[in-house]
Amino acid sequence: MNVFEDILFLFNSKVHNRKFVRLNFLEAGLLFKTARKSPGDIIEIGTKIGGSAVLLAAAAQDNNKIYSVDIIPHRSRLKGVRLDKITPKKLIGRINFIVEHSTKLAKRWRIKMGMIFIDAEHTPKALSEDIDAWKPHVMRGGYIAFHDIAVAGTKRGIKQSKQLHKVVKKKLPNWIVEGQAQSLLVLKNPE
Repeated sequence: MNVFEDILFLFNSKVHNRKFVRLNFLEAGLLFKTARKSPGDIIEIGTKIGGSAVLLAAAAQDNNKIYSVDIIPHRSRLKGVRLDKITPKKLIGRINFIVEHSTKLAKRWRIKMGMIFIDAEHTPKALSEDIDAWKPHVMRGGYIAFHDIAVAGTKRGIKQSKQLHKVVKKKLPNWIVEGQAQSLLVLKNPE
């Protein structure tokens, strides 16, 4: 499949063009582009409904595996509509959903990843823990993407954004900014 237009059903909603994926079009486009360039397997930290995992599966090279981890099963968050029933089997079959805390999983993870997409708990402490846990698993030339890293509008949102950016700069000082689209930031591992 590997065509962005084939997954537009993920955005079928009147609220900010989002339904099954909690990204706007600019963010989704950058995530799709990065996943397509990923030099290896991809893991998403924070499944929510599973829409981003479907987007990653559509973009990824055919030989790349897709993993999505969350402490809550993705199906329990769907209200009446089953994402796995409306997503092409070719895509949903590529995704390995894992129910576990991400940092616990990282301790026994043995696969070098081409891309890690962190979209879990958006606090400085949780972000710092996810970076520490998953950074060693990113292969040279691989990527870490962060969602909701830039929240604007309210004083609280701006303060949180500054805190999250500070964590990223501290934990990944030599990583190269590959792209940013609104609240999605993508960094490349130069090591």
